[in-house]
Amino acid sequence: MQTALPADKFTATLPLPDLLSLGAPLLIANPLADACEWASVEWVRRFRLAEEPKVWAKMARTRPAVLAANCYRKAELDALTLGADLIAWLFLFDDGQGEGAEVAEMAQLFDGYEQVLSTGTLPSDAGPLHLALADLRRRMLALSGPVWLDRFELSMRQYFDGCLLEVPYRRSGRSPSFRNYRLLRSWSIGTFPVLDLIEPALGSTLPTEVTDRPAWRELRELAVQLCAWTNDIYSYNKECGDRDPINLVQVMRREHDIDAGEGRKAAIRIYQSDLTRFGVLRARYNAAADTSDIERAYSRSLEDWIWGNVAWSQATVRYQSADTSTRGSAWQKV
Repeated sequence: MQTALPADKFTATLPLPDLLSLGAPLLIANPLADACEWASVEWVRRFRLAEEPKVWAKMARTRPAVLAANCYRKAELDALTLGADLIAWLFLFDDGQGEGAEVAEMAQLFDGYEQVLSTGTLPSDAGPLHLALADLRRRMLALSGPVWLDRFELSMRQYFDGCLLEVPYRRSGRSPSFRNYRLLRSWSIGTFPVLDLIEPALGSTLPTEVTDRPAWRELRELAVQLCAWTNDIYSYNKECGDRDPINLVQVMRREHDIDAGEGRKAAIRIYQSDLTRFGVLRARYNAAADTSDIERAYSRSLEDWIWGNVAWSQATVRYQSADTSTRGSAWQKV
């Protein structure tokens, strides 16, 4: 039987890795990045999502618009800003409500957000995050229509369910098995919703016959897992300090009874293996006779998300103590 990791298992500090060296293509961020960041900062202020100085400071270290510009490289400003605002919302939700109370209490809390997504109406106890989510929903509906919005709602429900599935492990201090973690983390990382926004970023909505295709789903799921492994590898030091067992490095340490350095090496090997598999599946998908140009553009955007997320993770100070990357940003000038 697995036992909780002892206290000394949460004390290792590792130097940041360089996943970009594993084969990243030339990365050119969206040229509308600065305009997007100013608009997104104003959106966070308008909905009073970061009123506390420590919350504002954390968002300044996070810079969601930089991540959006890395990943939606060809989006027009409305879709790019929508992506940045959704990323900001997910970070703020995760920091404030995604990892907290008991399962029943969290499930009740999540019901209010699901009401907003499904009906556009606010619960009686609506707060700033509800109001902001309603604004996102309104903009998404105008940009992509009801069929796309239904898929987005499902992705958000998976995210909420993933948060609930993590609770018993956090309460016990035990990491899940890798087999269970791969599925759990695919949901709790919150990447399916931001991948849904690839379609409005491309100015198109994929038909149901495409989104129901097993090969398309497999490609998306693998992109989500690669983004999750990136997050876990770069955030390990912070989460180790928080004594958080929900991290691929900790999962590898527990599963193989190894130290932090070897645990991260094991995590990077998983990343490399999945990255190779993604490349093979994407090439096969793009080469299929029935794959359309918009599907090929979507698969390229999945690759943009994989590497754009790595570039942001390597540069962000969200998971570090320094603050140099926030200097000169819109977050510091307002």
